[in-house]
Amino acid sequence: MTTLSKHPRRVALVTFALAMLTASCARAPALPPQPNAATPITPAATAMPDTASGLSIPVANADEFPTPEAAITYFVDTVKGNHFYESLKAFAITEHVTKSNYEARAKYLRIYFDPNGLLPQGYTGLNTALALNYASRTYESAVLSLLGVDESQMRPLSDQKGDAELATFLDQVDPGKLKDTQIVSIDNVNASMTVADKDRLAATSAKTAELFGAEQSVTYKVVLKRGSQTARCESLIVLKYGKNWKIFSGLFDTLS
Repeated sequence: MTTLSKHPRRVALVTFALAMLTASCARAPALPPQPNAATPITPAATAMPDTASGLSIPVANADEFPTPEAAITYFVDTVKGNHFYESLKAFAITEHVTKSNYEARAKYLRIYFDPNGLLPQGYTGLNTALALNYASRTYESAVLSLLGVDESQMRPLSDQKGDAELATFLDQVDPGKLKDTQIVSIDNVNASMTVADKDRLAATSAKTAELFGAEQSVTYKVVLKRGSQTARCESLIVLKYGKNWKIFSGLFDTLS
């Protein structure tokens, strides 16, 4: 049996998400001013508790993200302004929890338990926190890539230069630096594929939409830039629910 101790990063992320959302329930709907915020983001007027999970998640207007590009652009604006909480309304969180078909997914993938996935229906609160992990990982990977941080390496402090190393790192991850982020490109990956690859992607996208209760699924390649630093996501999956497109998952990496 896999123990939680073998997944310290996942436990930390889920714990952080739960703590952040618990605190957010006591907030007024308007966000307090944030230091170094570059892009003004309108606070969600309908940031109400999800009655099923008990967690407070910003809710997008019915047609706020009519295209995948609209959802992705909004997400980038929240990264620029250091507004993680507000970014959540561009993600398919509640939809992931309430519309996914666990049994169909298990049969399709031939996997009845995925340690990186959600639990079966009935664990609404816990599944909401796990779905938040998808959003937080996408957001964090974009932030760290834009700031030039290599996530694959732990960085211990040296005995002689520890203070200087820490000061350098804190300066490197100053959120104020994110305000200079620019969108280089938002491209539907289908456009650059061969006919055969397009057919395979279409089949995969249709199945993804079916398994997660969406009307459509598309995959985008997104490239962001901040100074000499470039962040790239080769496969950002965006799902359509009703009139809104929502980001499902994707990870950015660093290109210097």
